[in-house]
Amino acid sequence: MRIFDLKWKFSLFLLTTLLLSISATEIVVAETTATTNNQAHYSALADTLENEQSREKLIAELRDLAAAAGTMEQDAESVNLVAQPTFARQIANKTQSIAQEIVSTIGAGFSALSSIGSGDESTFDLQHMLDEIFMLLMVIASTLLMFYVLRSLARHAFRRANNWAEADGEYPVFEKSVPSY
Repeated sequence: MRIFDLKWKFSLFLLTTLLLSISATEIVVAETTATTNNQAHYSALADTLENEQSREKLIAELRDLAAAAGTMEQDAESVNLVAQPTFARQIANKTQSIAQEIVSTIGAGFSALSSIGSGDESTFDLQHMLDEIFMLLMVIASTLLMFYVLRSLARHAFRRANNWAEADGEYPVFEKSVPSY
């Protein structure tokens, strides 16, 4: 029994470490992407404000949007436009989004495969490739971990069932009764 407890503790430790590393990686990737996007947006805004014509156009568009937002708020207060989607609609939306993700992933894979021999080296990003390899290794490790954990659980359950079946004692006997005509 002592070895079984150590396996559980080790498995839980590995699973916790895996989950924490995945969430930490996602946070770091999200922060770097947000910083890059913010810099591009700030640069575009500064360029727009430097030009007198584009600045006047931006001010006019902002005033139009403010007026439209005021009328939209009044309309939203008078009529409830958005209803809670039904359970069936939620399932349909989720299924559709999963299917779209699969199709886009497969399409991206085919486009990546087709661009391998094109000689366009500017699209290759070593850091991105290393991140993807790391994620693949994390998936492989978590799959193997779950396999060993579930295998040990199944082994324990089947061992108990076997001991119960081989034990001497009074157990109920199940017989199929056939009605006679």
